[in-house]
Amino acid sequence: MAGLGRSLIGLIILGGCCFINGCGSEAEPAGNEVAESHEDLWRRRVPCASSEQCKANEFCTTETGACNPPPGCRPGQVCPTVCYGVCRRSIECRRDRDCRTFSDYCTGCDCRALARGEPDPVCPGPGVQCFVDPCLNQHAVCVGGQCELEPQSE
Repeated sequence: MAGLGRSLIGLIILGGCCFINGCGSEAEPAGNEVAESHEDLWRRRVPCASSEQCKANEFCTTETGACNPPPGCRPGQVCPTVCYGVCRRSIECRRDRDCRTFSDYCTGCDCRALARGEPDPVCPGPGVQCFVDPCLNQHAVCVGGQCELEPQSE
């Protein structure tokens, strides 16, 4: 019984050390990704602990090894030992022809890059009117498995 108590105390101490050290780790940039500050990461993307917190066509980067501290956790702070990532769109293309542009008039004159099979976004209201097609002089290209916009070459 005493051996079990010592083992349990050892696990609690080890867990506490991991708990405290968990907030200082940042995910290593993979491949051609550029390391960005922790604050920039949360400002631009939706934080998540699992893909269930992301939209239907997205996944949480914790599935690919991201283990960032929770939003608001500062270096040196004691934070929960939950790995956080950000929601990213699932791989949607392999080549440029897998992508298309979509003129989005929902809240402004916006051009979006979508995968060929991805449905057009639905606007909850009447939308806006634009003088020029927002996708004029732009085309969609596949970059790292994601459809992105690029200026049309002359």
